[in-house]
Amino acid sequence: MAQIDFDVAVIGYGPTGLTAASLLGQLGHRVLVVERWPSLYGLPRLTHIDGEPARLLSFACDIEEALRDS
Repeated sequence: MAQIDFDVAVIGYGPTGLTAASLLGQLGHRVLVVERWPSLYGLPRLTHIDGEPARLLSFACDIEEALRDS
């Protein structure tokens, strides 16, 4: 079995894990994401959003598309 090295592991692929993994990857880090569910959860987990999380999210994705579904 081949060894694969990662710089960081993100545990959980909810809104926070998704954003963290995306931002770290954009910065050039090798990111491992571990999620217990075999597919996307399918139910909303983001309860509110204000200025600071929206600002961080805008670096990770298309903020208009993300907020449209929130």
